[in-house]
Formats: sequence, C-alpha cells, structure tokens
Amino acid sequence: MRTVTGQTNPEGGAQTYTLTAARGRHLRLRASRLGRPASDESTRYRLQLGEIRIE
Repeated sequence: MRTVTGQTNPEGGAQTYTLTAARGRHLRLRASRLGRPASDESTRYRLQLGEIRIE
C-alpha cells in the first residue's frame, strides 16, 4: 500500500509512482481533491487518468 499526499498540479504533465511488489486482485485509486472544472462544464470537477500499468 502507498499513500501520496500534497502533490502539486502537474499542469498536464505525467506523474509516475513506483510501488513495491505485491500480490492481489484489485487496485484502489482514491482521489480526495479533483481538478478544476472544464470551461464548458463548470459544475463538474474531474480526475484525468491516462494510464495504469500493472506488470
């Protein structure tokens, strides 16, 4: 398990996290602070996830 807090906004750049090896069936991603709403949907905050890779 890994907890990451206080990350700055990457402003469109990638953020990469390396985790220690573990065995399991599920991956939980929990976001407690979402990005600003898009200009055309001012009431919908977002979390943009481009890729999760599990090897």
